[in-house]
Order: sequence, then structure tokens, then C-alpha cells
Amino acid sequence: MELEQSMKERLYDMMIGFMRTAKKPSAFAELTAMLCRSQGLNLLFMRPDDVDINSNTVKGQLFHGSGWSEVTTEIPLVIDSTPASFKPKINLLSII
Repeated sequence: MELEQSMKERLYDMMIGFMRTAKKPSAFAELTAMLCRSQGLNLLFMRPDDVDINSNTVKGQLFHGSGWSEVTTEIPLVIDSTPASFKPKINLLSII
């Protein structure tokens, strides 16, 4: 029974990464964050450039009901990303 309670506590504090290329969280990100909170999850808005692989941390934003707060935390185990987040940036000057 204690293991079951421990799992519930860990799931309640679970963080899900929401990786996008936008500089600020969109209305969709806010809605998703509210839905996550209703299920006991935290949504971390993050961008690819916010990740520091060497220190295993990410600088992102957490939604707290009335807005977003900047935090630095461990890289989440689960990250939702769009393919555009990893698209290589093309340097047009090098092509011309």
C-alpha cells in the first residue's frame, strides 16, 4: 500500500516538457498547462536552446494559474516536441 501511495505522490509532481520554438508560451500551451495541472502534472514550456545537456538542466517556464514563472530544473523525462523544434536553421547567405 505504501508503494502505491509513493507512486501517486511521484506522479503528482511529474513534469512534462513542452518544447516549442516560440519565445513565449502560446494560448494553447497555457490551456495544455491547465489541463495538466487538473491531472496533477506540471507542464514546463521550453525551447531547444534552453537545454543544457552538460548539467542535465533546462531553463523553462512553469504555469502557476495566473501566469508563467521562469525556472531552472532537471530535464524532464517526458518531452512533447514538434518536428519544427529540431529543424536545422538554414543560413541563406551561405547558399547564395
